[in-house]
Amino acid sequence: MPKSMSDDAKDIILNVLGFMREEKRIQTLLIPLVRLFDRVAAATGVNQTSVRRLVKERDKADESVKVKTAKRVSGIRESDTGKSTPGKRRNMGKDEKEDSGFGFKDKAKAEETLRLLEEHDMNYRRLTVRGLLGRAKRVLSLTKAEEKIKNIKEAMEVFENWIAELDKNKEGTQKKTVKKDKEDNRDAKDDSDSDVDMEESKEKKVKKELPPDTVPGLGFKDKEATDNTLKELEGRDPEYQKLAVRGLIGRAKRVLTCTRDEAKIANIKESISIFEKFLDDFETLHLSKQNNPYLPLGIVRTCLRLAGDNVTDQQKSFIDAYASVNGEYKRLRTVLEKDDGKSWDIVRNAALKDLKEKYVDAKLYNEKDDPTKEHLELLLWAYSPDAARVKKVIPDTKSEEEEPNAKEKKHNDSDRKRRHSDEESPSKKKKE
Repeated sequence: MPKSMSDDAKDIILNVLGFMREEKRIQTLLIPLVRLFDRVAAATGVNQTSVRRLVKERDKADESVKVKTAKRVSGIRESDTGKSTPGKRRNMGKDEKEDSGFGFKDKAKAEETLRLLEEHDMNYRRLTVRGLLGRAKRVLSLTKAEEKIKNIKEAMEVFENWIAELDKNKEGTQKKTVKKDKEDNRDAKDDSDSDVDMEESKEKKVKKELPPDTVPGLGFKDKEATDNTLKELEGRDPEYQKLAVRGLIGRAKRVLTCTRDEAKIANIKESISIFEKFLDDFETLHLSKQNNPYLPLGIVRTCLRLAGDNVTDQQKSFIDAYASVNGEYKRLRTVLEKDDGKSWDIVRNAALKDLKEKYVDAKLYNEKDDPTKEHLELLLWAYSPDAARVKKVIPDTKSEEEEPNAKEKKHNDSDRKRRHSDEESPSKKKKE
């Protein structure tokens, strides 16, 4: 292995090796061959967007080189028509190599290279400088002369300072852009608030005050953070656990491509391996089957009325919490029960686990096709093992706030139909 190979290059090689070993182990393709960019991204650990951008930039750079080469060949052919000597032609080949202008033999050449690159776009400049840095490192590993080593190192320092300055400016530009976007959004919000009526602004305020649907405190910076993340996800909806962990793995891999600190890289890789083991166990244990899909809030309200006095305080509190988030069950992940401080999604799953074991052989409906007492206990937690039929046989119950709006909508619809019948076309009246 060359001494000048970077840590990033080593990581990519090891990622590709691991990808191929896994395909060898399972004797099949992890990702179909037609999904080329997906395969490259998965094998190298680089996100697909970066892969596509790199290919595009490389194609553009290759096209530029082809154009320059064609021009030089044309120049050589024109010179062949005149008088020339073999010596001059050999010198011409040598000068042609120098005429590219790009090099790293010393500090002055590096500075000249940066000046020549100013006429090109930023992506081309960045790729060229990084390419020259890579070549310079390879040359260093083969060079013995101290003077040449000193000159090349000075040239490399010029290139490295240029890249560092570029990254610094890029970061500053991004911060300014984010700040400007926030100011623009704030101004836009102020303008829109002045244009809407009081009812709409009230609805926006209610929507804004709804709790988020993402569990806070999830991370992957080291083993401790990863263990805390899995502990935070414990007891929640299995499908959410799987999606959250997959999302964290994706974020961790993106962070790896930007991280240079070896300790951080080692910590993040350990976190990724822990998450991947979690997903393997998830599939092996078929935890997806333990998911408890939510029934609509309107059906739960109907079941509350049907249950009468056979409702526990905890079930009433759950339904109140479900109503407080307008039936958006994902938001229950951040709404806490007052008694033990756990979020309602965890409380619901724990209650349903006991009830499902208790009523595993219980009847769901009586002779009148109404839900049985046992079935109602499950329904009060917004769950049924026969959700499709429940949605057909149990009607929705609107809240007190929604009821007047529903009646008004029905009244408006009937008025519209009546006006439509009164305004029949003359041709229809004539036929009658």
